[in-house]
Amino acid sequence: MLWLMLSAGILIHAVVRMTNSDDLAMGRFLSGYIVFVWVALVAMVFSLVLSRVPALLFSRRVDAVMAFLVVNALIGLTGIGLLPGGTHKPVGIFAEPSHFALVLGPVMAYACVARRRWAIQFLVFFFLWGIFVQNLTVLLTCVLCLLLIIRFDWRMMILPVLAVLAVSLAEPDYFVSRLVISADSENQSVLVLLQGWETAGLLLDQTRGWGAGFQQFGVLDMVGDVGEKVDILSEGGINKLDGGSTAAKIVGEFGYFGALGVLLYLVAFVLAFVWLRNIARSGAEGGGVFLGCSGFMFFVEMFARGVGYFSPTFFLCLSATFWWMASRRAGVFPVRRQGTDASVRIRITGSR
Repeated sequence: MLWLMLSAGILIHAVVRMTNSDDLAMGRFLSGYIVFVWVALVAMVFSLVLSRVPALLFSRRVDAVMAFLVVNALIGLTGIGLLPGGTHKPVGIFAEPSHFALVLGPVMAYACVARRRWAIQFLVFFFLWGIFVQNLTVLLTCVLCLLLIIRFDWRMMILPVLAVLAVSLAEPDYFVSRLVISADSENQSVLVLLQGWETAGLLLDQTRGWGAGFQQFGVLDMVGDVGEKVDILSEGGINKLDGGSTAAKIVGEFGYFGALGVLLYLVAFVLAFVWLRNIARSGAEGGGVFLGCSGFMFFVEMFARGVGYFSPTFFLCLSATFWWMASRRAGVFPVRRQGTDASVRIRITGSR
């Protein structure tokens, strides 16, 4: 049902857009729409299959993926890219540290919630690695994972202080420039993020809140002050199609409907946070827990580093949405206790 609503909603939105304007890039819309419909269908099936994988087997597969990510991180320290088309900071098969962070997020969050062996050590390793390669997206990923398992008392509050101190002693200029979100910044990552929201605002104004349409972000020749600055600094412009963040892209393409969708995700993000913290106390594991972690960690792509609708993490978030809707109809979320395939049914509130 949700798959049909998404597919029909995108199509109807585009049809209404075409009745009011003739600037819709039809070729880009149709190709993107066909791919999206199939991806969403596969995501729905994937969510059903993944939630039925034996918990112990699934956790071992996650451990293997974690080892693979560690190897890529170590290769990244050498500056050697394994695939063509990488940036000046490749990370193994990943083009850049931010792309690596998006894949790391769900895996690291699952390792923490499921209390996998060496999870905390891996979390510390990736945090220090993020400082060394100077990437705030990696650090944000680690902080979100830490929030799922940290105890909120005065003794544990020293950890964020130590983290900030470590960042300050490492490369203070880079991280300060990255954290100051201002149009006066010379940091390209900050400007690209602002460019996305500036373009979204321009599209909302031009379309009277309706949005440009699916896969139309960056196609229309709309450049604001920040966009012009990005064009100058990058000699031609970068990240115009993905909006810098997925939230900006959604709002720019679907208008006020997209803004409502972003707000609904924030509500789901808070619910996922509460649920994951509750089940982390017993180390619950399984495919359902991984999908919950995927939806929670999509926050990074939604607001910090978007790469479009056809990324692995967007696929996992779609799968998580389908799984959540199916579980919600049943009134419970089926997960597994750590170290066993025995099913545990946890209510939506997170209490047993």
